[in-house]
Amino acid sequence: MPSVILGMLVDEYERLKEVIPIYQEKYASLPKGSLAVKKIGREEYAYRYYKEKGRSKAQYLGSILSPAYFDMKEKLSDSHYHRQAIRDMLHQVEDLEIAIRIIKGREERRWRKSKSSMKDIN
Repeated sequence: MPSVILGMLVDEYERLKEVIPIYQEKYASLPKGSLAVKKIGREEYAYRYYKEKGRSKAQYLGSILSPAYFDMKEKLSDSHYHRQAIRDMLHQVEDLEIAIRIIKGREERRWRKSKSSMKDIN
């Protein structure tokens, strides 16, 4: 008889396996990097720093009051969120694989034990 806990773990494992590619696809479509603000005179200007083909690049975004700055800030925040969520889910998948393996092993040992005790009764 499969345990309820095992069923829940397997369901969560399968759910994560379906969700991770969705998050990876979203993450791939978002810009990467970080923002920096430079003060030149009395004005503050925003730049996005990122890597492309192993080289560091800078993208000028304009004034810190520009819509381009706020848009990039939101997209980079989304990118960082998705990257961390993917890492967390991958760790959860590893943990679930271990837990499922342990519970299945215990259930199999119980099944064998009950089967052998039934032979002893007969």
